[in-house]
Amino acid sequence: MRHYLDSKGITHELTGRSASAQNGVAERMNRTIMNLVRTVLADSGLPHSWWGHAVRYATMVRNRMVTRTFDNKEIPYGRFYGTHVPDLHLLQPFGCRAWVHVPTTASTLESRSIEGTFVGFDDEDKILKYLVYLPEQNRIVRTADCTFIQGEDDTLLEGHRAHHKVPLHDHKPTVKKTVAKDNKTAKARAEATKTKANAIRDKANAELRSAGVNKSGDTPNSQATSTPPDVSSTLCSSEQAITLTKTATPKASKHDSVCLTYEEAALIASDIMAFDVPIPSSHDEAVNDPVWGKHWKKALASEVKSHKEIRSFEVCDLPHGRKPLRTRWVFKVKEGPDGRIEKFKARWVIIGFSQVAGVDYGLTFAPVLRLATIRVLLAFAAATGMHVHQMDVSTAFLYALLEEEVYVRPPPGYEHVVPKGKILKLLRAVYGLKQSPRAWNHTLDLFLRKQANMTRLKSDQCIYVSKDGTLIIAIYVDDLLIISKDMDKINKVKDKLSSRFKMSDLGELSWYLGMRVTRTPDRITLDQQTYTTKILERFDMQNAHSQSTPLAAGADKKLVSSPDDEPTNAPYRELVGSLLYLALTTRPDIAVAVNKLARLVNKPTNTHWKIAKKSPTVPGWNPHPRPGVQGQRQSQTHRLR
Repeated sequence: MRHYLDSKGITHELTGRSASAQNGVAERMNRTIMNLVRTVLADSGLPHSWWGHAVRYATMVRNRMVTRTFDNKEIPYGRFYGTHVPDLHLLQPFGCRAWVHVPTTASTLESRSIEGTFVGFDDEDKILKYLVYLPEQNRIVRTADCTFIQGEDDTLLEGHRAHHKVPLHDHKPTVKKTVAKDNKTAKARAEATKTKANAIRDKANAELRSAGVNKSGDTPNSQATSTPPDVSSTLCSSEQAITLTKTATPKASKHDSVCLTYEEAALIASDIMAFDVPIPSSHDEAVNDPVWGKHWKKALASEVKSHKEIRSFEVCDLPHGRKPLRTRWVFKVKEGPDGRIEKFKARWVIIGFSQVAGVDYGLTFAPVLRLATIRVLLAFAAATGMHVHQMDVSTAFLYALLEEEVYVRPPPGYEHVVPKGKILKLLRAVYGLKQSPRAWNHTLDLFLRKQANMTRLKSDQCIYVSKDGTLIIAIYVDDLLIISKDMDKINKVKDKLSSRFKMSDLGELSWYLGMRVTRTPDRITLDQQTYTTKILERFDMQNAHSQSTPLAAGADKKLVSSPDDEPTNAPYRELVGSLLYLALTTRPDIAVAVNKLARLVNKPTNTHWKIAKKSPTVPGWNPHPRPGVQGQRQSQTHRLR
């Protein structure tokens, strides 16, 4: 390192050990922020697991404080944004109680607000909103419509003081009773959470015993090891709040008890939503994440293992005149129909925009299943009583061989595995290459036609039918729908596919391409409730009023631009784009309205923005109450306000 710094002309200055006076400006600011974090956590009584939200809150407050660095009593926020005095009336004490407005309820007499705890601000969409944790639902909501209560005992999360210690072993979780619509469901979820937590506890106990923990709970170095600070946190189901205590560093007790970390217990109880997990942008950021790093490491190891098993590349010298392509890691949290975490995924992809046509790629077109075809197939299955099963191909592109010679750099974080001066020659269609989708489609097409004895339709090249017409396979890249009345034929096709590819059998269709699929004996219902909810939250419309028509009366005249209308800086294009995708999938009833709004994306005005906010977005569509493919339309349709 010293030689490298000298070669780059960098002076390496070292500070003395435990000499805080020698720290740089950035390090001292880090200390200042952490002092604020410890203060707000101690004042609010929230556990240390909320340190991330506390850091964001402390940073926001610090940027609005006067500093001696600037003259004329300027603040960092004003210097950066050019505003001398920011609006401070929105600031609230961290951890105070908040009542979030609920626009509609199941009953007229039910409360129109829900109690929560204020945990910071969110300004990702350029609209400042409060972050409020709701214990009854165990989730964080972004809202601008809430009322705050400040006082000595203003925190909802009881038992979160640092001195409160409760080991998990042989201790029944404290259950805080809340209003529940279905007590049986609440008890079942509570028992499931307890069972899963006990399984993790037993596994951790076994690891402690194998590490040399004796029955008295003391390790060989127990006298020299300081006791880590305990942190307690609350994990809640939607019906009951179950309080579990855990510690950042498990320490054996006289009963060999183990305390779970926050992310372990939360994932076990399935109470962390996918959008709560920050997506890393690089390999280093992923593996060094203090909370989710171990999950990203498992995802990275799984991806590397797949490449090794299938032998997707070989080490070689770079031919003269060729330039290797750069690569990167792409991370994603796969969510289920209810928005909860289903899987952590890491994908090694090629930065394909630097490919040269005719050199390292040729034809690139690959067909995909049309959304209209999906609806027709599901309508046919509902009308004829056919079974609809789903399968997913793991690392699908890697099964396709490359015809071109493509050279790439090693994956970030694994450069040390490849000898110096060597590069990688791809043998398989790795994700990110321009020709990868076409190569995979060709590989799957050959298998289905030659080995599975299926016929490819000319009208839609992603539909395959058996010779006797009793089985249908629909393909959307690596997601397969298998439709037939005969379950034996479905199972035989599954076995054939599993013998050639690494498949995930997802059983009866319930979630496909972001659409939730619900089946009854005479109909199949499609809806995009999760996507619709995200749209409402993105544009801060979750508390909006309702409207029963796509466009209000007289809206056509208002859509005509007037010289008096002022241009708007609101995210009009983003809103119309979100509604356009919704109209193409499960909401054709708003297609005409969205089409009219889409004509104005070039120069939208404030009038256009107000009309666009009134376009209804409900989780489903049901224009006619008849058998077949339908959505699920509610008595009132939500609109954007």
